[in-house]
Amino acid sequence: MKLTFTAMLFLTLLSLSAISADAAEPAIPALKTDIEFGKVGDVSLTLDAFVPDGAGPFPTCILVHGGGFVRGDKQSYIKPLFEPLSKAGFAWFTINYRLAPQHRWPACAEDVETAIRWVKSHAKEYKVDISRIALIGESAGGHLVSWVGTRAKEDTRVAAVVPFYAPHDLELQVKHRNMLGESMTALLGLTVLNDDAWKRLREVSPSSFVHKEMPPFLLIHGDKDPTVPFEQSARFQKQMKDLGNQCDLITIPEGVHGMGGWDKLNSDYREQLVAWLKTTLKAKVDASATAALTDLGAQLTHTDGVVTKVSFKDCSKLGDAEFRLIGQLKELKSLTLYGQCKGLTDESLPHLSGLTKLEELGTDGIQVSDAGLAKLTALTNLRSLSFFHPSFGMKGFDGSGFAALKALPKLERLTIAGTPFNDKGMAAVAEIKQLRDFRTWHTYQTPAGNESLAKVPELKSLWLGQRLRRYDGGSNALSLDDSTFDALTKLKTLESLTLDEARLSLAALQRLKDLPRLKKLELRRIDISEADIVALKTSLSAVMIDWKPLTNDERTKLEAFLK
Repeated sequence: MKLTFTAMLFLTLLSLSAISADAAEPAIPALKTDIEFGKVGDVSLTLDAFVPDGAGPFPTCILVHGGGFVRGDKQSYIKPLFEPLSKAGFAWFTINYRLAPQHRWPACAEDVETAIRWVKSHAKEYKVDISRIALIGESAGGHLVSWVGTRAKEDTRVAAVVPFYAPHDLELQVKHRNMLGESMTALLGLTVLNDDAWKRLREVSPSSFVHKEMPPFLLIHGDKDPTVPFEQSARFQKQMKDLGNQCDLITIPEGVHGMGGWDKLNSDYREQLVAWLKTTLKAKVDASATAALTDLGAQLTHTDGVVTKVSFKDCSKLGDAEFRLIGQLKELKSLTLYGQCKGLTDESLPHLSGLTKLEELGTDGIQVSDAGLAKLTALTNLRSLSFFHPSFGMKGFDGSGFAALKALPKLERLTIAGTPFNDKGMAAVAEIKQLRDFRTWHTYQTPAGNESLAKVPELKSLWLGQRLRRYDGGSNALSLDDSTFDALTKLKTLESLTLDEARLSLAALQRLKDLPRLKKLELRRIDISEADIVALKTSLSAVMIDWKPLTNDERTKLEAFLK
């Protein structure tokens, strides 16, 4: 018996429902369900939302189910995408829309547009990056996302569109079946194939509205699809490319209609989809960020087409919006924020929390509290951190918050200079047991604070400079003098030592022979005679010593600093 188009469509949908039920995806714990995003008359339009953990904003997908325009809901057919998108760190929304024949065209398309506007208007609440929204639809939903993508206005424009096995050309679809079928009759009210019907089918086809400068499309289609021929995607791709648009196509060998049946083919379409989304959305945000940050004076380094390094010499113009922008550069490995970076505060620092590949962060003049320093622990790949002039003028800041950095497993190098960091701060640094390199000068620590360094078990390199001078005319309580060597000689793992801005005796320096691994000693702006240096090199024959005699100007400044 020959099956009609309606019967074939119905059986296909039933089989897809069965496949989805048999291979049910596990529940998504963080899913927020049945959120109203619009209301038309007495019809409430609802969606389910997934928001990843973290500060965001996140790349986002809006999912549109299939079902021949007449059946299905936000948990139908599209469900195999929920888990891979969640694991990849995308926020996503799966939506309901009004179904035919109760609601004829263009009700369903209008509902998709309403969902886009709603997601954009609730971006802050759901941590959505509105510059990185992708529309994804399957079957009838694929038609809808393509329609919206081809006809987008400013408030419905998205960054990418992904139709699965979509009927882009409804005239071609009907000719393929040689009948209107249930869907077209229900959706458009057509009952007879005449000139008016063909015209109406063209008017509702995304292929009729392809134009230049459309967002990137990814088509996904099985080459044995009996319901929507693979030719639909092949022809649409050619249309797009002929006009200079990006349009990629993933072909599923032996794939039929409905992604629920593709698992038995061992298809990796989910992995390919996620990879394409990451590349496409990342490239878009990197391009916009590159232009904006360059205008602000940033120097940027690109690797394999993405921004991996950003360096500012003057951060005085950076505020909340600019740090949000920097936080979108997910491939960033190095970030230098020098020159009065007062806009980096407890409130703006979380905008950088998504930079999980960041290895180096240098700052100058940030205004972060001790409690706020804990927000840096989101940057789990950090290896090197530098703080120049942090938190000046902040009441109560003492550096005790640096203890939170012990949660950064790869952090090996830390610099803290020019700050009201004191002995509590030094004790906090000593809790970072993974430190290998520590540098500090011009702070408020005392000789007692220096003693804390002995608690860092594998410290290999130390730069210890003089504490901040007093500007009220009073005398300094020095943090670096001969007595400091009582603490230094306890650092048995040291291989490199730099001492800066001090008056030191030969006898004190000779005590460094108690450090069995010491290989390099640098004496910067140290008041000691050349004869004593000659003697020191004899005493520490295995140590490379770098020293220059003070110039007259350096000696004058040092005398004033140490008085």
